[in-house]
Amino acid sequence: MKSVLIGTFVACLRLFGAVLAAPAADQQALPVCADQLLVITGDNKIDVYVDGVRAILANADNWRKSDTVTVAASAQVVAVRGEDTTSSVGGILGSGANFVTDGSWKCTATFSNGWETISFDDSSWSSAAIVGRNGGLRWEKIAGIDSDASWIWTRKTVSDNVVYCRKTLPPCDPCPGSGTGPVCIASCEGRRDGDYQSCKGCKVYATCSNGILYDERQCTPSAPGALPLVWDDTLKRCDYNSETCKACGSNINKRSVVGTGPACIASCDGRLDGDYQSCKGCKMYASCSNGILHDERPCAPSNPPLFWDDSKKRCERESTTCTECS
Repeated sequence: MKSVLIGTFVACLRLFGAVLAAPAADQQALPVCADQLLVITGDNKIDVYVDGVRAILANADNWRKSDTVTVAASAQVVAVRGEDTTSSVGGILGSGANFVTDGSWKCTATFSNGWETISFDDSSWSSAAIVGRNGGLRWEKIAGIDSDASWIWTRKTVSDNVVYCRKTLPPCDPCPGSGTGPVCIASCEGRRDGDYQSCKGCKVYATCSNGILYDERQCTPSAPGALPLVWDDTLKRCDYNSETCKACGSNINKRSVVGTGPACIASCDGRLDGDYQSCKGCKMYASCSNGILHDERPCAPSNPPLFWDDSKKRCERESTTCTECS
């Protein structure tokens, strides 16, 4: 009887052109994209990079003490150079909110230019070798690092004194709860003439006229340069915010920081004078002058608002280095 009811329900959805995506029984929701802290150490010495940017470590050459590195929500790759200075067995150990050092990392003893960057192709590298557990026989347990984390190295644990390891970070959901919602339509069968939520996005809507579907009709800003509009199916019009369609970046007046990017700075130690991405948000930047940090410098007021782009070193309407979402 249960299967009959489910089949009838799905048939009704198809008849009325509604789209309601249900996850498969074995499908797990992606973790929400957010900045996370990587707690890491290495025996005997490590250097850590996030998307090619080297992190500043206080305990890089003391495996009994860990360092904490901020991994931005937008980060794609964590790379670690490990060095064994005692000709024994080296190791790298660490954990973040949704990843640990384990066999999914790639490691090699061969240096290559750009090995720590996002664009580097590590497909020829071997999987990391597990050389111990956190708190196992060889090493004592390191506080702050997940018990599921493993000490990793190359397979030549003694002869490879310097290794290079990379982890491509798992996917995450930048805008949880986003989507066009169950009210969006892909057909005009059985529907009255009128406007409806399109299933193609939030900045468009669909119109039914004499049973014919006219989809992807654009929401038009009220004036050139004005804030973009999104479709609200309850109000049956395009508005600045929508309660029925949640898209990353669509609800302009309800932004919250998702990731300032791996290049954001919280200190001017070792940095040249200049402007950088602030870690406090996307509508601002930070400046270094004679080693002093001047943070939260706002981008000039604008409609639509401006966001700092660290690759261009200026505020722009769209940023490739700093992400904000609804």
